[in-house]
Formats: sequence, C-alpha cells, structure tokens
Amino acid sequence: MSKSNKKPPLSADEYGNLPPQEVEFERNILGLIMKFPDIPDLLLTANKYLKSEMFYRVAHQHIFAAIQQLSLAENSYDARSVTNTLRVSGLIDEVGGPYYINSIANDAVGLNSVEYQSAFVFECFIRRSVIELLSEQQSVAYDLKIDIAD
Repeated sequence: MSKSNKKPPLSADEYGNLPPQEVEFERNILGLIMKFPDIPDLLLTANKYLKSEMFYRVAHQHIFAAIQQLSLAENSYDARSVTNTLRVSGLIDEVGGPYYINSIANDAVGLNSVEYQSAFVFECFIRRSVIELLSEQQSVAYDLKIDIAD
C-alpha cells in the first residue's frame, strides 16, 4: 500500500464533465464491510467486483486495500483495525484520519445493497478506463510528429 502506486482519479474535462463515479456507494460498501466484519459475505461480494484501484477516491482505494490486507492475514477488518493498519502504513492522514473511517462505518446502511453498489462502482471504473484510453489515443491522433502506422 505505498503512496506511489496509486493513480490520482481523472478530473473534469475541458467541458466540465466529471468522470463516472459514485463516491457515496464507495463509502457505503467500505462502511458496511467495516461495520459488519462478522459477515464475511460482504467482503466476498465486494471482492467479486472490485479491486482497490477501482475506487474513484484515492482514500477509498487505501481503505479497501487495508481491509483486504487484514482479511488475507485473517484479522478483523473493523474500523479500529483498518485505522491502525493505515496508521502503521503512514496513510491515516491521507485517508482523512480516524474520524473519516469511523464516519464511513457509522453511516453505512443497506446490507443487501453491497452487490448492486459494487457492480455500479465497477461499471464506473470501466467507463473511466475507456475515457482514459480514448483520451490517450486522441492525443496521439493530434500529434503529427507521431507516425500512427507504428
């Protein structure tokens, strides 16, 4: 969970369009997983759709990576454990501190929504990936110094 391997999320384009995202779903998924660590199906369902880099907010990427790290070590991934893991890795301030992590867990609702929300966050990631790929290709198309036959 180093700081250097996380790409910042895409920002608004020149027309003010924001990249596809659903930050509230991200918060709720993470919150439910931390609020109910004794229900492993919540994490299993999220893992079916998501990897940490698929979250739009970098803070959420770090939080999900910490949850996965704790799960792999067969440790509890409640809010306190996630906070401690992020503190040890030096990322606690980057994610918004213990208050933010606790607020995510406390605000989480809708146990049955994890699958739908995870699928939607995944779809947003795919759409951002397509936008990023097409933006790169557009830059190449405009650059007359690049031989597009290569």
